[in-house]
Amino acid sequence: RNVYLVITEPVAIDLWGVYAPSRKISDDLWQIDFETTVVNTDYADRTVTAESFVLDAEGNCVASAEASATVPARDKLVLPYPCTVTAPKLWDCDDPNLYTVKTVLKCGGEQLDENTTRIGFRTVEFSLEEGFLLNGKKTVIKGLCCHQDFGITGLFEFGYTVCTAGAFTGGRECGQQHGCQNGDDGDDDQQFDQREAGTGN
Repeated sequence: RNVYLVITEPVAIDLWGVYAPSRKISDDLWQIDFETTVVNTDYADRTVTAESFVLDAEGNCVASAEASATVPARDKLVLPYPCTVTAPKLWDCDDPNLYTVKTVLKCGGEQLDENTTRIGFRTVEFSLEEGFLLNGKKTVIKGLCCHQDFGITGLFEFGYTVCTAGAFTGGRECGQQHGCQNGDDGDDDQQFDQREAGTGN
């Protein structure tokens, strides 16, 4: 696993501090209810502004919103603020459309921190009559999850060995061969990003 040391200003966006859940308002209108957590390790109160921009796959800004508040010294504060998005491309298993939320934290006009969060727009519903509905369409959930530490023993999966002497191969391909929509071995961040449904946290 990769390990990162994150160095910030005394006033910054908290780790995993941008929450951006989306909900459907009408046929073509969606709302994002941002919550940005700001941490102030300084010894004085600081007035900050959080600005969030919703970017599509081409980098175009389709919506934005901001909020300002005073964060007490040696404390944290959550800034809530909404925005609306018109006719976004929906996320589903065949077309995992994702958007990027770019959040900028400023104090006195100076940028202190920046954060990016991946989100998607989709509705989820369970029905006794139709089962699981994704964006209003009946969807059969098919997948596998494989998060073992293999060591030197290997892993026998679906009738053949996909891991030998700790070298993992073929997890997603194996799942697809057996009709799974996605296979997750827990080690491929880029693969995860392309499938992520985007709850924003």
